[in-house]
Amino acid sequence: GIKIRGWAVESRVYAEDPYRNFLPSIGNLKTYVEPQSRTHIRNGLADVPTVRVDSGVRQGSDISVDYDPMICKLVTYGTTRNGALKEMRRALDSYIIKGVNHNIPFLRAIMENQRFLSGNFTTQFIGEEYPEGFTDVVLGEEERQSLIASSTVVEYLYRREKSSHHGRKPTTAGPPSRHTPFS
Repeated sequence: GIKIRGWAVESRVYAEDPYRNFLPSIGNLKTYVEPQSRTHIRNGLADVPTVRVDSGVRQGSDISVDYDPMICKLVTYGTTRNGALKEMRRALDSYIIKGVNHNIPFLRAIMENQRFLSGNFTTQFIGEEYPEGFTDVVLGEEERQSLIASSTVVEYLYRREKSSHHGRKPTTAGPPSRHTPFS
């Protein structure tokens, strides 16, 4: 018989604006970078990638009103449901799409929704959880501080790399400034 080995989660990434009742978004994919599979999980006889992107677009593609605005089906795999969900969060966080609006913020919010994570939901989930439509996720203080710290490190590393290309030695005294766009 067929043995079940692990879990898969699928998110459908669309060129739609979740803040405007999912209106289709048209335009050119100026920047398009798909998430990569970080690891492969040994599953029986085959190595299974943790991320699969089924898409028919690439950087420079046009999203028009003549076709369905689906960008891709993003599928993640884990040995447990929580593992597959964790991998989906990572994949959504690493996806880069510029040039059209997309529903990744909405998909990412669902991946943090406690009811969704518990598995206790029905086909009425979106209407019940977002009766007034989707709005931005509000960061908690711990998440905000983590984001500030991460952006400071990225700024420091960027400046260090940039200065090393100009024949100067990189500074090791710490971040170049304490100001971030989030303070």
